[in-house]
Amino acid sequence: MNSEPLASGASTPPPSHRGCRVLVVDDNIDSAQSMGMLLEMEGFTVDLAYDGGQALSRAALFQPNAVLLDIGLPGLNGYQVAQQLRERSTSAGGMPILLVAVSGYGRDKDRQTSLLAGFNIHLTKPADPDEVLRVLDRHCVESMPDCPPASARDD
Repeated sequence: MNSEPLASGASTPPPSHRGCRVLVVDDNIDSAQSMGMLLEMEGFTVDLAYDGGQALSRAALFQPNAVLLDIGLPGLNGYQVAQQLRERSTSAGGMPILLVAVSGYGRDKDRQTSLLAGFNIHLTKPADPDEVLRVLDRHCVESMPDCPPASARDD
């Protein structure tokens, strides 16, 4: 992660996610960093942002394949960020960016608003880490054909 390096001695990333770039956006710094560490341990390349404006700046430089985006952000909210990211809509590989809402807002109306804002998926906090990994794995395999699914790697 650009914001905080992992502890020294971290193992090399599993080959299934090398090059798959995920931007984690959450105004709860601990939550963002925890998710970032989990994803790095699984071999994803991760960057972090803590508000909407920073998310747009980081995305422009980082060119993520996927964005895990909180809705209730200060300044630009997650819906506004999603709409602007969708306008720029491609990742470094030229494929559409996967936008995943990860939010405490979990009513049907909230899910519908997420879809209308351009999110592909809406997960309610606390998001199940296995579900996050399944969603990202599926997208990264589709957007990066040379990348085998996590189930194909040797553990």
